[in-house]
Amino acid sequence: MLHRLLVQLQRFGIVILRGVPTTHTADADCTLRHFVRALAQGEGLRNTFYGATWDVMNRRDSRNVAYTDLNLGLHMDLLYFSQPPRFQLLHCLRNRVQGGGSYFVDAFAAAASMYRSQRPHAEALAAAPLLYEYDNDGRHLAHAHPVLPAPRVGAGAGAGAGREQSGVRWSALDTAVNWSPPFQAPQPALEPGGPTETKLYAALAAYEKTLDEPHRRFDYQLQEGDMVVFDNRRVLHARTAFRDYTDEERRANGVPPPIEGEPSRWLKGGYMDGETVWDRLVMLHRELHE
Repeated sequence: MLHRLLVQLQRFGIVILRGVPTTHTADADCTLRHFVRALAQGEGLRNTFYGATWDVMNRRDSRNVAYTDLNLGLHMDLLYFSQPPRFQLLHCLRNRVQGGGSYFVDAFAAAASMYRSQRPHAEALAAAPLLYEYDNDGRHLAHAHPVLPAPRVGAGAGAGAGREQSGVRWSALDTAVNWSPPFQAPQPALEPGGPTETKLYAALAAYEKTLDEPHRRFDYQLQEGDMVVFDNRRVLHARTAFRDYTDEERRANGVPPPIEGEPSRWLKGGYMDGETVWDRLVMLHRELHE
């Protein structure tokens, strides 16, 4: 089963597990941590200033939109790091609200479409690194990444090496899209010889329009016990706004009341580096074919 899960994750960039226990919620003993230990045959979680695991729940006076009940648009996490985590996990512990639907978009497929039908825009996004910044709660991190990867001939080595979409070929292991409008910083002067500011922002608008095409969107309402694992450098994620049910709405929809002392919507999150997944995938593949 684990081999099939990792193959799907590498091929499609996302996998959803159902029926994952939600009893253990503390960071030290949560099910997400045990899952990653089993996958990695070790710790496996990427530690950041958020911790090895972290909680997504709405909080009053939060300065991070992820911890509110507001709409959170398509983005990738931690692009202000020089090496953002490759994979993200979100385990739904509680979901007793109206709204809060998750949706995902394959940024690789959208990039391939751009190279095929709007190549000048795609090349502009591959040529000019965009600055992302986090300046909050006594921390400041900033790093620049090109929005789109440049297509290349040939493939890298390793699990799932070589991916082709609509005639555009990339190496599967080091290809990355970088898209996170909430953390896009004011851009410094563009380098001589690169795209002009007008050209760059026209390209950004074109890519955003491509990402927003309805057929690219995969909607999924996370239920308690669902765990989604996805490629944070390929798959964009987002969440619609939500609110608590009224007592009448709760009774009419058969929704259980929130547990006292707990939030009505609660996700446990974590990150993994790519090597954690790819190492395990290769070894499981060997075991199955030797």
